[in-house]
Amino acid sequence: MDAKLLIRRARVITISLAAAGALYLGARFDLLTLPVEGCSPVASVRPGVRLLVDRWVSSAVPGDIVFVSDGVGAVHLAILGVDEGEGGWVVRGDVLDCPLRIPDGSRAVTSDQLLGRVILNMGL
Repeated sequence: MDAKLLIRRARVITISLAAAGALYLGARFDLLTLPVEGCSPVASVRPGVRLLVDRWVSSAVPGDIVFVSDGVGAVHLAILGVDEGEGGWVVRGDVLDCPLRIPDGSRAVTSDQLLGRVILNMGL
């Protein structure tokens, strides 16, 4: 096999793998900046901070900081609580001055309502 052909094929394979890796990372993770105004119901996450979020929540555990969707489409930042069984979770906030505001007052959410898990807080 010719060396130039081998180098050309290796280059195409390398570029293809790099592109596939970039697409995977772009589809799975998101870099978010929280609004500066307002408050955060989670003490370790200040307003205006940048967060790296895993959008494929497959292995959430109690204590994780997550983004959840309520029944009307709003997104809330919360701490994941005790597993209620059958895919259900309880969410809570830990800041008294900024309570978690879910419209129906329910703190129970299903796994389908988990939109993302914070994996890196870049504002500490």
